[in-house]
Amino acid sequence: MATMKRISILFGFLLPAIALLLGCACHNAAHQAQTARNANAIWPYTDKAVLVRLYTFNENYPAENETRRPETAIVVNGAINAKATDTGAVSESDAMSIGKIMSQSSDLVALGLSKCFIPRHGLVWYNQQGEPIAHLSVCFECDRIDAVPPVRYTKTHNTQTEWKEKDIAKAEADIAAINQIVGTYTTVKR
Repeated sequence: MATMKRISILFGFLLPAIALLLGCACHNAAHQAQTARNANAIWPYTDKAVLVRLYTFNENYPAENETRRPETAIVVNGAINAKATDTGAVSESDAMSIGKIMSQSSDLVALGLSKCFIPRHGLVWYNQQGEPIAHLSVCFECDRIDAVPPVRYTKTHNTQTEWKEKDIAKAEADIAAINQIVGTYTTVKR
């Protein structure tokens, strides 16, 4: 009888302790999975980026007698645009802010609010090996940003007739927020 009582007491303490440990392990695994999902829910949808650099390019376009439109991508065939100037690294918090802005923005940012699109700024996300894995080509003059990989917009507009004032205002605000961040690193022409 005394043995049964000891076993009963032992299980009374042991089973809750095991349940608590298993619960903590499951919670920790769920938390890690959620953290990975969150990292992949924000543009550029990867947790592999270790560095973001800001570049300026097309600054002197159009040059005298120049008739050809310039390259509009900061990364061309896996390499930085030959006309780009590296202006330095972007802080991790600023890079995260830009990613969040892009993730919740309107597709009007990609369509542009005018047609010129001669980007003067580029942001490039690099992996551990120093390879570009994502980039933005930004034209603050025409309010357009091209993103690679493309942004997964929740709402898309097929034609300009669908644009509403609130959509345009949202796109302008998002571009202005990115402009403010970029402006802390280099001069921004508007």
